[in-house]
Amino acid sequence: MREMIGPDLQAAARTALTHYFLKLKLGRPPIPVPKGLGQAVEKPVVSFDLTIDEATRELLSAEAERQETTLSDLAGHSIIVYLAELDLMKTALSSHKTT
Repeated sequence: MREMIGPDLQAAARTALTHYFLKLKLGRPPIPVPKGLGQAVEKPVVSFDLTIDEATRELLSAEAERQETTLSDLAGHSIIVYLAELDLMKTALSSHKTT
């Protein structure tokens, strides 16, 4: 994971949340948080507080409520979505170079 996002996990998490936020603002909501995510996974390996601006926090909190999940689970999910999209772009670019 660090090879995709670099050594600063907080910056990567902030970028992922911003990416998720922008998708919501543009009316292109990402894949929703899987139901029961909070009960299905073990305790996080890494945990930290993240400061985000109020507009982002309000939109993401409303989205978490709409999806009947916690802001923490939505944040974790946004990181997974972001990493998946980075991987998809990397794969598309490398396959484009070989054609």
